[in-house]
Amino acid sequence: MMRAGMTRRISILALALALIGCGDENDLPENPPYAVPGLAVTQPAPGQPMPGVLAMGGAPPTFDPALAVPGQPSPIPPPPPPPMPPGMQPGQMPPGMQPDQVPPGMQPGQVPPGMQPGQMQMQPGQMQPAAPLTLATGFVPDPAIARGMASAMMPVSALSPIMSPLSPDATCTGHVPSQPAHVMTLTSSFTNLRILVSSAEDIVLVVRQPDGTFRCDDDTDPGVIKNPTMEGAFSPGTYTIWVGMWDPATPPAPYVIGFTELPHVTHATLGS
Repeated sequence: MMRAGMTRRISILALALALIGCGDENDLPENPPYAVPGLAVTQPAPGQPMPGVLAMGGAPPTFDPALAVPGQPSPIPPPPPPPMPPGMQPGQMPPGMQPDQVPPGMQPGQVPPGMQPGQMQMQPGQMQPAAPLTLATGFVPDPAIARGMASAMMPVSALSPIMSPLSPDATCTGHVPSQPAHVMTLTSSFTNLRILVSSAEDIVLVVRQPDGTFRCDDDTDPGVIKNPTMEGAFSPGTYTIWVGMWDPATPPAPYVIGFTELPHVTHATLGS
């Protein structure tokens, strides 16, 4: 009986000492320092994660020096932009897309393929100007054809046109985009060059000549053919061309523009 009582008292005393020791964290051994055999490892600052460990909710780590890939330039360049769909010009809106819609594979605010940051900002429905066109008499193929998107962003009068005596219209009326759609350079004189525009809408054609005067046309045959035609003698030099709308309420519409010396080429043969 005496031995059993002594054993019980010793057990109670040991349990009490154990409970007292658990509250003293300073007596616990510290974690061993982080080490990699054969390498010198710098210990992280207080509150920082161990090397190779991303803190919860933290930002991705930065690399100093910058991360490099053997055989690749440093720093690593961004991925190339997505390729343009076949038959489209840089900056052109894909068919079936709304003006404020983001093209597939692009993020909002991303610069479209073929454009540089800070380049001309495009308005809804507006296309980037087509590639410059250079023509000389006897050019082939004839007709030379380009496509675009007509829009009515400002009245033609905003261009302060000085009318040429060769203009089909005595005054320039209608509405045009803020930027010319085409630039044509003639390297020789033409006795009869024809410019035709085919579209399902009522189109306005405005051409600024090398001398600063303007030629304008709305309807080839008022009430019959609403697509414009401009023809006659053209001197060598650079011409800027706007393709717009008669009615400013008309939404942007596609068109086909043709340049020809052949009399049998018509709006219908250009297509749309």
